[in-house]
Amino acid sequence: MSEKRLDKEGLRTDYDELRPRYQKLENSLKRDLEASLRDAEISVLKVESRLKEFDSLCDKVRRKHYDNPLQEIHDVCGLRVICYYPSDVGRVSELIQREFDVVELVDKADLLEPEVFGYRSLHITVTPNKDMLNTVSYRGLNDLKAEIQVRTILQHAWADLSHELDYKKEEYAPKQFHKRLYQLNAMLDNLDGQFDELRREKGQYTREVSEEARRSGEFDPDQELNVDTLQAWLDFYMPDRERSRAGTAYLLDDMVQHGVNMSDFLDRYQKAKSLLEPMEQDLREVWGDEAEPMRFTGWTQSGMGRAVLSLTVDEFWQTFKEVLSDNEQSEVVERWRSQLSVPH
Repeated sequence: MSEKRLDKEGLRTDYDELRPRYQKLENSLKRDLEASLRDAEISVLKVESRLKEFDSLCDKVRRKHYDNPLQEIHDVCGLRVICYYPSDVGRVSELIQREFDVVELVDKADLLEPEVFGYRSLHITVTPNKDMLNTVSYRGLNDLKAEIQVRTILQHAWADLSHELDYKKEEYAPKQFHKRLYQLNAMLDNLDGQFDELRREKGQYTREVSEEARRSGEFDPDQELNVDTLQAWLDFYMPDRERSRAGTAYLLDDMVQHGVNMSDFLDRYQKAKSLLEPMEQDLREVWGDEAEPMRFTGWTQSGMGRAVLSLTVDEFWQTFKEVLSDNEQSEVVERWRSQLSVPH
């Protein structure tokens, strides 16, 4: 490598010239990757992005002896997708390969010997595809690359912890720690698989509860109350309402707090269901056309569940009423509660 290529100030000048275009690439890729993940209904912990700091760039150039560093280094612009489960790493990889032009795909785990601890992550080098380059967001970026790392939460934890210990590579660690580090790495790898299996079993459990309700034409009110059976209950009785995983958990908290089990909830729903949509319409009129979609009844499954509690559980309603800032909303609910003759 020539002295000119090693010149730090020359590299800085070249990088400063390219940096605005890399910034544009980073922003566009992050936005579009997040949108694609939402469209594909792939839930991830987060999508991170960054441009390589100049000192880090210089260090990599010195170590790797690149002839044309800003052309050969693929991770000047870097993104990271942190997945919850190993099976989602594959789904995200397939999505990236559909959405972008892939230059290179490397699974770091494949580079490790079976009995060696080390860094695990999927690295995918991409460029904008032809259609993207015709849009304002990517115009003029055809010669730039970005690296997208895809890993699980536990792989991410290992990367951060090993970095904190300065044991990014096996040869960095004292030999007396090798066995323990391998064991810890293997434990995390095993946990990744266990969480993946637990998710599959959770899905199977929920499907079986739902399928049994569809076969029999009614929901078994005597089964255990948990977030999965409650979600299946909401899917069965309110299939056209929007799902909210967090909302279902909050509804479960409210039911447990007020001693409402599955059988009791079903009974209260049957008595209140004819009033739910009329009350919802009255509240829409109170809120107006700009009504927030997740207020009180929420127009979601869990929001309708809370409406059932508001109509039929005095203690819940008294507590909930205190957090409402609009007295007119309370008056609407009170009016519909007065029409419901159920034991509270």
